[in-house]
Amino acid sequence: MVVIHTDDIDSDLRWLLGAVARGLSHSGGDAVVPALRSMASYDLAGAALVPPPPHPIAVTSQLAPAIAEAVLHQPDVAAALAALSDHLHWQEMADGVGLAQLVGPQGFIAGQAHQLDILLLTPAARHSLPAVANALWWPLTGPSRWLNGSDVTVKPGGVMAATGDAVPTIIAGRMPLLGLWLGTGQ
Repeated sequence: MVVIHTDDIDSDLRWLLGAVARGLSHSGGDAVVPALRSMASYDLAGAALVPPPPHPIAVTSQLAPAIAEAVLHQPDVAAALAALSDHLHWQEMADGVGLAQLVGPQGFIAGQAHQLDILLLTPAARHSLPAVANALWWPLTGPSRWLNGSDVTVKPGGVMAATGDAVPTIIAGRMPLLGLWLGTGQ
């Protein structure tokens, strides 16, 4: 895989957001419609893009292998993510779980009513996501398990919608798990 790193963070972020929107639209299903509407509302004016300071954490040692795996399932998203990877501000959510926010209070685009987070889990790690009424889990690698009232195996590129007040939990398999958590605000 050839990774292109640029110094143009704004262009790399726009590339990633466009790749996510295209990838979600190809995933199909009614569940992605609110997420696509949410993404269309992002304020991408130059003044709104504020790169957070890069901050790697222990789990980011798994990022390169996860991106390499994601290339097999979502090549455009994986390439765009690789280009932006050196600029991500990672937060350790739990042992073996990292989150980098693209849109939201700690993201490149702050102050939005919606959130777009990158989640990275080490093999066999488990993470409970925020209980929000309308959000999507979109794994780029996997498979992973989705617990939200039922136990479902989700393949890479599958979309799982969180509804109601249940606390969804994701569980990584034998490989690092890379995915996106999109709060739609709908």
